[in-house]
Amino acid sequence: MSWPALASLLVLCLAHSPRASFFRSPFPNADFEPYGSDYFGQPSGRWSNGRLFIDIITQGLGIGMLSPYLKSLGSNFTRGVSFASSGSTAQNSTAVGTNSGGLFTLLVQIDQFREFQDYVLLQKKGVSEKLQMRQHFSNSVYLIETAHNDYIKVAFKTEEFDPIALMVAVISAMRIALQALFDLGARIFLVMNVTPLGCNPSTASNPYRTENRDEYGCKVDYLTLVNMHNDHLVELLSEFRLKYPMAHWILFDAYSIMLDGYHNPSKYGVKYPFRACCGYGGGTYNYDEDIQCGQAGEYINGTYAEATKCEDPSLYIIWDSLHPVESFCHHLAQGVLDGTHLSPYFNVTEKFKMETHAQI
Repeated sequence: MSWPALASLLVLCLAHSPRASFFRSPFPNADFEPYGSDYFGQPSGRWSNGRLFIDIITQGLGIGMLSPYLKSLGSNFTRGVSFASSGSTAQNSTAVGTNSGGLFTLLVQIDQFREFQDYVLLQKKGVSEKLQMRQHFSNSVYLIETAHNDYIKVAFKTEEFDPIALMVAVISAMRIALQALFDLGARIFLVMNVTPLGCNPSTASNPYRTENRDEYGCKVDYLTLVNMHNDHLVELLSEFRLKYPMAHWILFDAYSIMLDGYHNPSKYGVKYPFRACCGYGGGTYNYDEDIQCGQAGEYINGTYAEATKCEDPSLYIIWDSLHPVESFCHHLAQGVLDGTHLSPYFNVTEKFKMETHAQI
């Protein structure tokens, strides 16, 4: 395994990661058509009609698509690694399927990174080479997207649900994870906030207290929970910034991009901001929890029901239930590549260019 002295991108806990970066249930929807149809021409394990925003980011940085950590054949880790696990959570306790499906929570992914780093360092001979490699890991960018599934799996299902208790637990899990990564030598953190749950088809169509909506039709209870999480995430990063000023603690504000898409869809060429491109049922959301994109059709009361793909995904924000279509993933990716939605501002693109030129 050859490692040049360049910055790498390491991804953890991405909720809709590509195939082979995780163990999971035998038949995930994303392994079936029409997933992946508009870029790969076939399902690629990605929860979209094509690329994810992380794919567009890494391609924009000139490092191609990252190989998943657990893909043993044909992987190239010289410019980055994906430890992401589809369906993963920040907390261990809310990882539905952890025992049966093997979903890797954020802390498990950090353990995998620790093992990976130890293995790479073991290949280096002498103190100088090991120090150089440790510096490589410190120079790398760590992108973390987590917590969506923590909330979607349990939020607002019953009157007993306690949003504050869940948010505190999720933020606490993220604090432990960020500290662990820092202790392992990470110094450049890009931490994505939670997008506006309550506007996407699966949560907006939740029948629980369905009347509780804002002027756009998004569910206020979900938005309140997400904003509470995002405010505490800002405080968490500020806390680490004061404690460890030698590191970069950067917020990726994906929430603002997604919310602007819901509020001003024509700005993004979107015509159906709240509908799923691939779904069943038509109407406002085109979403049915029992008949989802990628699943085989079934007969309901003598009528065959199957989720189908829309004609033009670029007119939509959401592909299935939560995950953006590839065209909207471009807007999310540009928020990172241009630095417009990174706080404090950080020029990721320039960093990779400088490292490459230095190597030449």
